[in-house]
Order: sequence, then structure tokens, then C-alpha cells
Amino acid sequence: MATAGIISPTTIRIVGSLSSTSFLHPFRLPSLQLTKAKPTRKLIIRAARTESKGVSLGFRAPDFKLSEPLTGKIWTLDDFESYPALLVMFICNHCPFVIHLKKDIVKLSDFYMKKGLAVVAISSNSAVTHPQDGPEFMAEDAKLFKYPFPYLYDEVLL
Repeated sequence: MATAGIISPTTIRIVGSLSSTSFLHPFRLPSLQLTKAKPTRKLIIRAARTESKGVSLGFRAPDFKLSEPLTGKIWTLDDFESYPALLVMFICNHCPFVIHLKKDIVKLSDFYMKKGLAVVAISSNSAVTHPQDGPEFMAEDAKLFKYPFPYLYDEVLL
């Protein structure tokens, strides 16, 4: 399903830099200024929107038993029980958004893991249709980018 939006005559202008360091640091956000823009044309933004039907925010995650290709360890939801919160990221090696943000995902995860957050990444892509997302390449990626969190393979969700 696509959504459309129209930019209004009031535009937000970012003052300062949006380097990855300032973006990740919660206290170094750039200042925003509202300015009047000339109403020249309408800009239609189209984006995919997928709603989660599984669980709502704040509810307990479903139990799982998934392997970590890098170590061979089997992880379950119970392994994260001692943490106050768990961030679950669904990523894969070939996703352009993930590729662009891998280093920042590591920085962000390091920052919040030091504060007590548990983090896990899960890939559920088929190694048949996307060989670069298979377990052996997941292990290489986790090692190359020094993922501080387990990067798990879910072959059942395929």
C-alpha cells in the first residue's frame, strides 16, 4: 500500500550538520527552524507501508529458537530475560538501507547495550532467492562489522 503526502508552505530547515555522530547522540541534535517557503508545486511522496499484525508495541515477543551462524549458538527469547528491554532488528545483508547504516547500527547498539538494552538482529531471507543473505555470509558480515549483538538466521519464516 502506498501513502502520499504533500509538503505544506511551512518548511522545516535544519541548521547545523547531520553527521552520523550528531545523529546518534541524543543530546547533539541540530536545531530546527520553521520558515515560509514559496508554494511552487506539490510534492507527492510515495512509500511502502507495512503494518505488523503479530504483536503490539510493549507486548512480550513470541518465543523463538534461532541459530547464530557466526558462533553456531542457538538463541531463545529466554536468553534475554534478564534485560529490561529487547531491541529486535529484522535486517539482511543485501538491503540497501541496512548496507548504508551498518556502522551506525553498531554504534547505536554499542551505546544502548552499555545502558542495559539487549539487542538482537534476525534475518529471515531465503538463501535460495538471496544467496548473499545465507548463513555463511551473515557470519562474515557479523565478523566484518563487529556486530556486538547476535545476528540470527530464521529459516522458518521463509
